[in-house]
Amino acid sequence: FESDGTWRNDPGYPESADGVILEILKDNFKLPTPAAKILDDFLKFTLVYDPKKRPLAEECLAHHFVAGPMES
Repeated sequence: FESDGTWRNDPGYPESADGVILEILKDNFKLPTPAAKILDDFLKFTLVYDPKKRPLAEECLAHHFVAGPMES
Protein backbone atom coordinates (compact mmCIF):
# COMPACT_ATOMS: atom_id res chain seq x y z
CA PHE A 1 0.00 0.00 0.00
CA GLU A 2 1.02 3.58 -0.57
CA SER A 3 1.43 5.97 2.38
CA ASP A 4 -2.06 7.35 1.72
CA GLY A 5 -3.59 3.86 2.02
CA THR A 6 -4.20 3.24 -1.67
CA TRP A 7 -3.18 -0.03 -3.31
CA ARG A 8 0.30 0.07 -4.76
CA ASN A 9 0.16 -1.75 -8.05
CA ASP A 10 3.48 -3.51 -8.25
CA PRO A 11 4.16 -3.88 -11.98
CA GLY A 12 5.15 -7.50 -11.39
CA TYR A 13 1.72 -8.49 -10.08
CA PRO A 14 -1.81 -8.27 -11.45
CA GLU A 15 -3.93 -5.23 -10.59
CA SER A 16 -6.64 -7.29 -8.89
CA ALA A 17 -5.96 -9.51 -5.90
CA ASP A 18 -6.67 -12.63 -7.94
CA GLY A 19 -3.42 -14.49 -8.41
CA VAL A 20 -1.31 -12.26 -6.14
CA ILE A 21 -0.87 -14.80 -3.34
CA LEU A 22 0.02 -17.51 -5.85
CA GLU A 23 2.63 -15.32 -7.53
CA ILE A 24 4.15 -14.29 -4.18
CA LEU A 25 4.38 -17.93 -3.09
CA LYS A 26 6.14 -18.84 -6.33
CA ASP A 27 8.34 -15.75 -6.73
CA ASN A 28 9.25 -14.78 -3.17
CA PHE A 29 9.12 -18.16 -1.47
CA LYS A 30 10.28 -20.19 -4.49
CA LEU A 31 7.55 -22.80 -4.05
CA PRO A 32 6.99 -25.08 -7.02
CA THR A 33 3.71 -24.33 -8.82
CA PRO A 34 1.79 -27.38 -7.49
CA ALA A 35 2.74 -26.59 -3.88
CA ALA A 36 1.99 -22.89 -4.36
CA LYS A 37 -1.44 -23.66 -5.82
CA ILE A 38 -2.50 -25.91 -2.96
CA LEU A 39 -1.27 -23.42 -0.33
CA ASP A 40 -2.94 -20.53 -2.20
CA ASP A 41 -6.21 -22.46 -2.19
CA PHE A 42 -5.92 -23.19 1.54
CA LEU A 43 -5.15 -19.56 2.40
CA LYS A 44 -8.12 -18.30 0.37
CA PHE A 45 -10.31 -20.96 2.03
CA THR A 46 -9.30 -19.99 5.57
CA LEU A 47 -8.65 -16.23 5.41
CA VAL A 48 -12.24 -15.05 5.28
CA TYR A 49 -12.98 -11.66 6.81
CA ASP A 50 -16.49 -12.48 8.08
CA PRO A 51 -16.16 -14.88 11.04
CA LYS A 52 -19.58 -16.36 10.28
CA LYS A 53 -18.34 -17.44 6.84
CA ARG A 54 -14.98 -18.84 7.96
CA PRO A 55 -14.55 -22.60 7.84
CA LEU A 56 -14.62 -24.58 11.06
CA ALA A 57 -11.48 -26.31 12.30
CA GLU A 58 -12.84 -29.65 11.08
CA GLU A 59 -13.33 -28.18 7.60
CA CYS A 60 -9.77 -26.84 7.59
CA LEU A 61 -8.43 -30.23 8.63
CA ALA A 62 -10.33 -31.85 5.76
CA HIS A 63 -8.83 -29.46 3.19
CA HIS A 64 -6.43 -31.22 0.82
CA PHE A 65 -3.55 -28.95 1.96
CA VAL A 66 -3.76 -30.55 5.41
CA ALA A 67 -5.39 -33.91 4.73
CA GLY A 68 -3.98 -35.04 1.43
CA PRO A 69 -0.59 -35.72 -0.03
CA MET A 70 0.87 -32.96 -2.14
CA GLU A 71 1.46 -33.86 -5.76
CA SER A 72 4.86 -33.01 -7.15
